[in-house]
Amino acid sequence: MFYGILSDHYLKCLIKTCKNTCLKKKETPINLLVKILESRLDTVLYRSHFVKSLREARLVIQHGHVFVNGYRIYDNKYSLSKGDFIKVSLKYSSIVKQNLLSSNLWPLPPKYLIVNFKTFSIIYKNKLQITNLSSNFSFHPDFNSIINYHKYK
Repeated sequence: MFYGILSDHYLKCLIKTCKNTCLKKKETPINLLVKILESRLDTVLYRSHFVKSLREARLVIQHGHVFVNGYRIYDNKYSLSKGDFIKVSLKYSSIVKQNLLSSNLWPLPPKYLIVNFKTFSIIYKNKLQITNLSSNFSFHPDFNSIINYHKYK
């Protein structure tokens, strides 16, 4: 639910991808799942406080107000890569400014994002540390139960 009520089918595909990839990268499926979810464009916009919710992030993306490396993106599931430069259109920048002013900026944007609040731009560093995510959640996420639930479904 935190990532915006993802469909069972989408989660099942993600978990299957994580299990196949984790054998090659020697990483746990949980870490890989979190990295994939945290690298989504809608999540990055939310984490940077440019939008108030994931729903608003998806609407902003679908309406074409977000650019990645100079290209307009319409897919909210767009997965970011290391060094991607995200910029909000000028039409939407006044709303981002209002969102930032009304936000208490807590929790702070994660360390894997370089956020420029003056130009409303973000650089995705892709240095996600699972141990540092506890400050990004107001609850204790149990990714094991999600993986186990979809394993037997």
